Amino acid sequence: MRNALLLLALALLLACSSSSNGPENNPEFTAAYFPVSDGDTWFYTNSESEKIERRIDGDTIINGFTCIRVIENGSTAEAWRLIEDGDSAGFYVHMLSFVFGSDTIKPYFEPPLRIPLNMQVGEEYNYNSDLFYEFGGQMYSDSTKGKLVFEGFIDKTVPAGGFADVARIHYYDYVPDDTIQYLEYYAPDVGLLDNELYILDSAFINGEWIR
Repeated sequence: MRNALLLLALALLLACSSSSNGPENNPEFTAAYFPVSDGDTWFYTNSESEKIERRIDGDTIINGFTCIRVIENGSTAEAWRLIEDGDSAGFYVHMLSFVFGSDTIKPYFEPPLRIPLNMQVGEEYNYNSDLFYEFGGQMYSDSTKGKLVFEGFIDKTVPAGGFADVARIHYYDYVPDDTIQYLEYYAPDVGLLDNELYILDSAFINGEWIR
């Protein structure tokens, strides 16, 4: 999910295991694709060959919601919620940060950006959110909209290893006079493997190394 003006990237994070999790060993897109335990840590290389460490570290309050705090290279970078069941089941991003010039911007989203759970292959989800952020001592607002398409499950290899049942999500981010497309890949019990900006080198999830 990327902001129309500033190309925000939802690096919704995490990576995977190779076990099937649905009836008759058919995978299902569930909360298992978004591990969020305190201390879970991911090590990425970004598109500029920089090393990135992300870690779950307690909670933070974003726009009145208690969210999971994500620390990136020592600073709060994102804020998530995970709703596992019901009509609102999904992985929600309430805040993410990005570098703009020499400054770090930390917008929050209303409504939060969502990846619905339990999506079927080919199912689409439209998103449309306002974002609010401080820059130069003043508050600004913008908007982002587009759609994501759940394209099913594949095998995928990244530096952290080879993974099965990897969920592939195709984004269409609408910007003036154009549509920006990109892909995200999530693996069960690990999280984000690759979003065309970050690629997973290793992870420490639920007390175990993935590498």
